[in-house]
Amino acid sequence: MKRSLLSIACAGLMSALLYIPGANAQQTSPGLPASATGIVVVELVNLHCPRCRAVNDSEPVLKQAALAAGEDLRIAPIAYTDQSPWPDRVYYAARDLYPGSEDLVRETLFDGIQTDGLEFEDLAQVLSYLQAHEIPQKLAAQFPNFSLNAIADQASSDAPMYSEAKAARLVSQSGAAAVPVFLWVKDGQIIDAVSPSSDDEGGPQVVQEVLHRLQSKTAGAATH
Repeated sequence: MKRSLLSIACAGLMSALLYIPGANAQQTSPGLPASATGIVVVELVNLHCPRCRAVNDSEPVLKQAALAAGEDLRIAPIAYTDQSPWPDRVYYAARDLYPGSEDLVRETLFDGIQTDGLEFEDLAQVLSYLQAHEIPQKLAAQFPNFSLNAIADQASSDAPMYSEAKAARLVSQSGAAAVPVFLWVKDGQIIDAVSPSSDDEGGPQVVQEVLHRLQSKTAGAATH
């Protein structure tokens, strides 16, 4: 099931990235530390994808395995051309402004799209849903300054569009036909990848393969 990725008016943006120094590199996201090995595991997901949601339940285990391998797991949502970009942009805004808050935001948006059947056609709908589910209150202890107004400003800026464009470029470079796609990226180059072999492959199989790769890298590092 190959669909056209990137709901942004961003074909031009992707071309523009070619002329921005360092845009091709998978750099540290704002507010996030660099990985110990210089390797980032980028998990490309679609918030409408049931398999991506199933894999999302295993994110704490995957992140811990990546940490043990000296690598960072970063989750990058991308929308298809017939889907609203606003859930993704709000996710990137939360990640950039309040690193660590994006996990709860992502889980809530998965619920909104896949459980409640919402399309989130505009930014206001996304923010209203997060407010209705008390996301600011739930994050207040960890992020006292968490603000949906600040997220709205960031989501409306160019920054999330660049994040989407970089994620879409990685999907294109990977040649993957289905999501989620896990890419090991170092110095802007894909050095390893895991993706579903078919539409029938479930989330648990993908998780097991990713864990196997991460644990193999951990074991390999321990022997040196």
